[in-house]
Amino acid sequence: MKTRPVLTIALILLTLGTYFAFSNAYLYIRQDRLLALAFSWHNVFPGIITYMFAHIGLKHLFGNMLLLLLVGAICEEKLRKKDYLAIYFASGAAGAVLFSAINPNVALAGASACIAGLMVPAMIINTRRFVLGMILVAVFSTTVMMPVLTVFSESLHQKTVKEYTVLKQEYENVTKEKQELQTIILELNKTEEKVREKLEKGEITEREYMIIIQNVSLQRNATLAKLAEKEQEEKKVSEGVNKTLELKENLEQGIEREKRMVTSVLVHALGSVVGATYLLLFRRDILYDAVFEWKNAAWRLKKRLARSS
Repeated sequence: MKTRPVLTIALILLTLGTYFAFSNAYLYIRQDRLLALAFSWHNVFPGIITYMFAHIGLKHLFGNMLLLLLVGAICEEKLRKKDYLAIYFASGAAGAVLFSAINPNVALAGASACIAGLMVPAMIINTRRFVLGMILVAVFSTTVMMPVLTVFSESLHQKTVKEYTVLKQEYENVTKEKQELQTIILELNKTEEKVREKLEKGEITEREYMIIIQNVSLQRNATLAKLAEKEQEEKKVSEGVNKTLELKENLEQGIEREKRMVTSVLVHALGSVVGATYLLLFRRDILYDAVFEWKNAAWRLKKRLARSS
């Protein structure tokens, strides 16, 4: 009877939830927020736990979650929940310490060390399913998932750059129109002062003065109304420019971060060693079952070869 991978799905949902909660509806987690979650010698705790649920970008995130779904589901066939979690977090913690020892100036994020810890138990529990699954994951990741995510992020970046350029030009136009209206109001105020001076000098009559002032007042009120509209429009466009700029910078920062992502074979190897060591110390029954199954498989293969010859 197959067990449902409840723990694996829970970890995947928690990791996805962490990413999208801290990315704040953007494609990538902002650099300062990522550093607050990542493990480094400046953020040992809670970084040694939170780094396992933080990821550099969507490719890093979905790549790890796809692998976790495979190995986690296999592990839950025979591992108890406490075994599963012990291997997962112990591998992650050991991997974090080793990574920071090798790269003291680089912050670590991602669940790959944790997943590496589960890979050895998964391979021992169900070798055929593990090998076949790894091949399928590798093929799907390299031919479908990674190219699609790359195209998606780059096309979104290009679209955002175009939107930002258009909005920035629109903002400059609105600002220019607002300044022109402000200049008109200043000119109307100057006209009003000149007319008042002419009245005081007796160059115009009281009636002429009132007519001119009334016209100036009407023009100023109309211009002030247009100015108020332009200020509202400017505020709205400014908000759009700022939001688009944030998205543009988020995409540029995230895409560049994924390109510069540092990985370590030693960290993954250590995670696998932790997983194997745990089985050796606490779950030898799984190792015994695996050896028995491998011997049976070898015996069946030998028998089949003997028949064919």
